[in-house]
Amino acid sequence: MKKVFIACFLALIMLMIPVTTAVRTAEISNNINVSSVDVDLPQFYVTEGEYAGINSYIELNFAGEEKEDAYGIRDSIISPDDLEVNIIGLADAFISYSGIEPIPEDELDINKIDSIEELNQLIEEYWGVVDGELLEGLFKELLDRIIELVKDRLGWIYEFVERIYDLFENSVSLVYDFIQPAIVAVAVIVVSVVNQILSVPELFKELITDLFNLDFEDFVGTLITFVEDFGTNVSALVQMVIDIVNNQQLKDYLTLFQEYIDWLTSKPWEASIQVTGQVRYNLGYLAGGTVTCRGQSSTTDSDGRYKFSVDSTPAEDSFPANESYGMHKCVITVSKDGKVLKETPGILSYCFSGGKIGWPFVIIKGKSKDTSLRTILLEKLNNILERIHMLLPNFLRIINRIDIYSI
Repeated sequence: MKKVFIACFLALIMLMIPVTTAVRTAEISNNINVSSVDVDLPQFYVTEGEYAGINSYIELNFAGEEKEDAYGIRDSIISPDDLEVNIIGLADAFISYSGIEPIPEDELDINKIDSIEELNQLIEEYWGVVDGELLEGLFKELLDRIIELVKDRLGWIYEFVERIYDLFENSVSLVYDFIQPAIVAVAVIVVSVVNQILSVPELFKELITDLFNLDFEDFVGTLITFVEDFGTNVSALVQMVIDIVNNQQLKDYLTLFQEYIDWLTSKPWEASIQVTGQVRYNLGYLAGGTVTCRGQSSTTDSDGRYKFSVDSTPAEDSFPANESYGMHKCVITVSKDGKVLKETPGILSYCFSGGKIGWPFVIIKGKSKDTSLRTILLEKLNNILERIHMLLPNFLRIINRIDIYSI
């Protein structure tokens, strides 16, 4: 009888050892600068076009009570009045609708499980896995669509969660493939380790809640504790190693762990921030304009587009102040011939390291300072153009999802 794939974690132990040290020594500081407590919290908004895209998805995919529930999820995350995104509300929804749930420890008691069949029942009940397939419902897809609108700004902290969630998805298929011939006692321990990964949605909630409640020390502690506990639990399995199964699927899985750890040890909380956008000027585009952010500048092309990277060195106006792991203020300024034309509002200009921040500027310049009818009409026209400009990408995404051969 095969001895399940537990031995693959022997190699995993060697990979996990550097993780704790990397997190502790990579300038994730526990000396929290409390000067940030008095600053306004960073804010996130969606555009009217993005909001319309969410509504369209709900109308097309839900009916009856489920539609009411879907709109309830939307309203708990996005304010219908001003389209502000409640990040903590997003984290709460991530817990409720991620589609996965850890198996309670008392349910995974080796003394209570007599067969592989009983273990499979637990996996199906809590992990949402049937016949090796991870099931994800419409509510999960709705949540994914909302997260997609803000995840760029969440940068490395969302990638930290997303990468380990990907590890879980690969763990599911691996566990299911190798669980059937396993010895029950060994299989339960393997499932327990994979079960640890399922604390990720809760981890995301804790990190976001700590940050936006100004509990910066708890934020750092939560992050380090998770990595240490994960490494410790995996390391404990070295005593259970029986033999090494030479299987390509196991090797591929270990490669995923290696990639995750390589990413973690690369100090993603120090990665650069991508700045992108477009500048509309009256009825056209601003070519040759200077766009500046955090001391770095770029020039707009003939279509008014700009794209460049800025470093994420923390400053006094970071959130929290002078800390790499938090959000950094990235005010984007547009100028031409040395004259500042427009800049982003400070409170909307925060981004985590490794993230992306963009802004589609619309600049109206009349021939005089007088508010003429022509100027008013230009402003109204540009407001319409801006809304169309925002809505178009969502419209194209919806079109791309339609199977023309099914019409």
